[in-house]
Amino acid sequence: MRDISGQRWILTKTMAMDAGCCKVTGVGSYGDAHLLEEPVEYGFGCRVSARRDLPPGGSPPLSIHFTSAALHPLNDDGGFAQVWYTSSIHHTTIVAVAVAVLVVAAARIVHQVCDPWPAAAPVSPQTSASLHLLPRSLTHLTNLPKPKPQSSHPIRLCIAGKESRCFTGMADYSYQSLANSLSTPLANMSPQGRWRRVLLITLVSVIFAVFYFSLPSAYMPTSLAALKYPTAQYASPSNGDTSMEDSMSTILKALYGPILHPVDAANFTAEEGDVYRLHGEPKFTKKLGKRVLILDIDSRPLTAPGQLMDKKLKWKSMRPLSAGMLSHYMFAKIHGYDYKFIRAPDYADRWGTWVKVPMMKEALKTHDYIVFMDSDVMFHYPHLPLEWLLNYWNMTDDTLAMMAIDPNEPQNYDDKGNRFLNTGFVIARQSKRTQDMYRAWAECPSEKKYPGCARWKLDWAHEQAAFGNYLRYDFDRPDDIRVLPCVEANGAPEAVNRGGCKGVFVRHYWVDKGLVAKDLADSVMQYFLPRLHQLYLNTASEHIVDAKGFRLDGADLVELTEEEKANAKAQAEAGKNQKDEGY
Repeated sequence: MRDISGQRWILTKTMAMDAGCCKVTGVGSYGDAHLLEEPVEYGFGCRVSARRDLPPGGSPPLSIHFTSAALHPLNDDGGFAQVWYTSSIHHTTIVAVAVAVLVVAAARIVHQVCDPWPAAAPVSPQTSASLHLLPRSLTHLTNLPKPKPQSSHPIRLCIAGKESRCFTGMADYSYQSLANSLSTPLANMSPQGRWRRVLLITLVSVIFAVFYFSLPSAYMPTSLAALKYPTAQYASPSNGDTSMEDSMSTILKALYGPILHPVDAANFTAEEGDVYRLHGEPKFTKKLGKRVLILDIDSRPLTAPGQLMDKKLKWKSMRPLSAGMLSHYMFAKIHGYDYKFIRAPDYADRWGTWVKVPMMKEALKTHDYIVFMDSDVMFHYPHLPLEWLLNYWNMTDDTLAMMAIDPNEPQNYDDKGNRFLNTGFVIARQSKRTQDMYRAWAECPSEKKYPGCARWKLDWAHEQAAFGNYLRYDFDRPDDIRVLPCVEANGAPEAVNRGGCKGVFVRHYWVDKGLVAKDLADSVMQYFLPRLHQLYLNTASEHIVDAKGFRLDGADLVELTEEEKANAKAQAEAGKNQKDEGY
C-alpha cells in the first residue's frame, strides 16, 4: 500500500474523478457550486463528477479524499481547486489480480475444451455419439483444416448433464494455431479464435489497469501543479485520541464564537474607543473559510527548548516567537481558515528570510488568499475576521498584495527616496500576475532583470529591500500593491513614537520581540476575563452568601433588628473600618 497523503493537486473548474474503489468526503456546496450533500462510498469503477460555476473572485477550495483514484480535468475554463489526494493501490490491486486469475483460468478451460480438433483425431464412438450434446461452436470443429502437428497430448473432454461424463483421446495440437487464428480476418475466424482474441485483450487490459491505478496522476501540466510537501517529519500522535483537539476547538468556539465581529459590519470600535468605518459597500459579505491560508514559513528546526517544535512547550519557558506562530494558528482556528507551517529549504547564498518569497508563491497555487506573517507579527483582535479587514483596506479583484509601510526613519528609504514596504506582513491574492510578481521577486538577485539586486542577498533589508528598490516599480498599476498605513498594520504601542506606528489591527514587534508572548496572553485574557466574570455573576445565587443581615458578637452571628440594619447601612456608606482594595 502506498500513501501519498499531503500531496497537493490543481484541478480545473470542471472536473471528474475516475476511481477504482473510492470514498469521497468533505464535500458540500459553495454558492453555485453544488457537490454531494453527504460523504458517499463508491464501489469498483465508480465515477464522481463535480461541476462548478465560479464567482468572479475565484473558486472556493474543494477538499476531496479518495483512494485508488485517477484525476481527469475535463476542460480548462479557469479557476482552481485544492484537492488533498490520498492514494492506495490496495483495493484496486486485489480486484485486478482476482480478475487476472479468473481470466487465466478461463483461458485454461478454453485451451483444454475449445481448441481446434484435427479431422484425423482418434475419437471413440462414445464420444462421437455424445457430440450432439455440445454447442454448435464445438461440434463443427472437426471441419477445420488440420494445422501442422507440433506436439501431441491427451485431450480430456467432460460434459456436464444429469451425470458428468468424461472422454479421453489423443489429438495433434499446435500452438501455431493461435498465431494462425490471430492473423486471420475476424470474419473468417473460428469462434475459438475469436474467444482467444477477446481473452488476450482482456488479460492485457487487466495488466494495464493494475499498473494504471498504482500510479497517482493529476493529468496537469507540471508548471501548474503545486509542490508536494512531506508532512511526516512532525507527525501527530498516533494513539488515535482526538479528544484534545476536539476539546480545544470547543474552547475556542465557546470563547470567541459569540463575539465574532460581522464580516460585513459597517464599522469597528477599537479598545481605545476609536471607530473605524468602511469607505463603501463591503466586497466580502460571507466568510472565505478555507480559501484563506494563514502561513508561517521558516527554515530552522525550532526544536530547542521553548521553541515551537518542542514537545513539552511550557508557558514560562516559551520563546517569544513561538507565541507569535501559535497566535497565527489560533487565529486560523477561530475563523475557520486553513493554516500551514512550511519548513522551507535554505538558499545557499542568501539570507534566511529570502525563503519566504518562493514559498508564498507556491502557497498561492492552492489558495485564493494567503496571509503571511513573521513570527513577531500578530493580529491584535482575534475576533475581527480577515474579511472585514479586506473590506476596510479595499482588496479588489486587481490587487496583487497588501503590505504596510515602514516608519519614517532614514534606514527605511529606498534608492528613489520612498519608504520601504514591510514584508513581515503580507496579504496576497491568487492571480497569474501575482505569480509573475513573486517569480520576478525570487529571481531578483540573479540580476537577469534587475542589475544591482544581488547586493540584497545578504545586506539588510534583504528581500524587503529587493522588493522596495525594484519590484514595486515594475508592478505599479493603481491596484497592484495596496499600501497599508503604518499606524494600522505595523509597529506596536511601544513604538508609537516611531512614526506613529502603533499597530491598531496588526502588531509587528520589531521594537521588542519579547512583547509577543505578552500580547498572546492579552489576546486570550481580554476575551476570557469578561466571559468568566459574566459566568460568576450569572451563577451568583449558587455561591454568594449574604450575611449582612447579621452582626458579629464574639464568635457568634446574631440577626439584626430593623433599627440595627439601618445603622449598619449608614456605616457601610460612610466606609467605616473599610480598607482600600489591594491594601
